[in-house]
Amino acid sequence: MSATIDDLTTSRLGELLTDPERRADAAIALGRRGAREYSGPIAAVLPTLKGAEHAAFVVALEMLGDPSVVPALLEHVDWAAHHALVRLTGRDPLVTDPDNLRQAWANIDLTAPARPEIRVGAVGATRADLTLRDGLGRFRVGFRQKAWPRWNRSLLIDGVPVYDVGSTCGTCETLIALTGWPAGEVASVSARLRDRIADVTALDDDLVDALRPMLVALPSGHYRLHLLDLDLELVHDPAASWWQRRHDERQETDDEPFWPGTGHFQLRRRIPGPVPTYGVVMPSSERRDPDTVAVHRAAIEHGARPAALLWGWVDDRHVEMAYPERFLVSVVLDGHHKLVAYAEAGVPARAVFVTRLEDNWGPPGERDRYLDEVISALPALR
Repeated sequence: MSATIDDLTTSRLGELLTDPERRADAAIALGRRGAREYSGPIAAVLPTLKGAEHAAFVVALEMLGDPSVVPALLEHVDWAAHHALVRLTGRDPLVTDPDNLRQAWANIDLTAPARPEIRVGAVGATRADLTLRDGLGRFRVGFRQKAWPRWNRSLLIDGVPVYDVGSTCGTCETLIALTGWPAGEVASVSARLRDRIADVTALDDDLVDALRPMLVALPSGHYRLHLLDLDLELVHDPAASWWQRRHDERQETDDEPFWPGTGHFQLRRRIPGPVPTYGVVMPSSERRDPDTVAVHRAAIEHGARPAALLWGWVDDRHVEMAYPERFLVSVVLDGHHKLVAYAEAGVPARAVFVTRLEDNWGPPGERDRYLDEVISALPALR
């Protein structure tokens, strides 16, 4: 956005809402200023707008945070309005038909508090399927409110961006950049769950039930749980990280080493397959307690397999239309110390990997295809 627009007075920006050439910039500027007196005028223009202009006006309303515009957004629900409604209402309907967003919202009683509902499907030893309705959305991948409009995505925890995760551009690099740590612990793990994941040999109904308090904190969607053994190392050197080594494999020597802003875990080797595929596990906390790591390492060396809880997705890109690549990206919900202990012991880390199918890259109607290909290429549990 130009400095000229930003420097205008609020009243002058309001006048520009009728200027076809500058109204989108003006709406965003009003949103940034929190000028709620213009919520009504911005909402009133929505039915006449299309494309990027429409998205810009919706982003402006989202930034204003004014719940009075909810009825106007419900009249013309598209994906931009859906995103804003989730933020403004705190509700998150499960969208099973992308062409029927309006009906999905019509089925939500906005006067009642959210009551998350988990429906568990098949549960096997290493995979479980479930559906979450009216999830609380404490953790989500979404667009930052101040993004112009709907370009940059962030991994949000309690509404606070923790990592920038790039755009949905299929020819751009997969990137993750730390923007700041959460204020507190990410996952509230109950005593029952802590005991249940102290030594995990298989998924079962009891484990899935114990995970419910954590699962309802996720956004509504269709979920897969995988029990994995991940051969991880902890890296602090940009040259040793897959974020840089993928460039080395392409023999690109003119790029500055990319570093996501923090030490992280990664698979020691590429994931087998026709597409170069890398696995990374990003931390969600700075805290490290050597005594806790030592306790976990002792249990691991005596044969226990305590499980870390990871939340993630598969990215699939064709960078610059020249370099196909995939990333199995995950973030630690609980278990930083366990992962350090596994890496120090040289033992593959037992993990419950939770993924929302809607967040995975894949062909239309097959959002789980690349996920299945990547997971099936990982080594079996030991």
